[in-house]
Amino acid sequence: MNSSNSQKRGSIEKKRRDRINLCMTQLKSLVPEAIRKDQFEKLEKAEILQLTTSYLKSNSTAFDFDFKRQGFRDCMFDISTYLINCENLSIESQFYSRLLSHLKHSLK
Repeated sequence: MNSSNSQKRGSIEKKRRDRINLCMTQLKSLVPEAIRKDQFEKLEKAEILQLTTSYLKSNSTAFDFDFKRQGFRDCMFDISTYLINCENLSIESQFYSRLLSHLKHSLK
């Protein structure tokens, strides 16, 4: 019984980490400075959060939401969440990476 509980906790923990990593990937794609830096180096999670915080602070009074782009981003998030949670697709899979890359390219 302990083994099955441990496996269940491991599975839950993996899904939690996958959700966090998915959110970090999405934050990177939303913050211009993170996009630039990510082209040259792998960003740590703390750095992504710092860049996001700085970006939000500097643009907090000048947010001009482009609703079409925001809707596209929301769809990207929903697709990613579905693939991870419903299709049990790992964020490390080639298909997932290619799909997200294609969607990000389409967003530009």
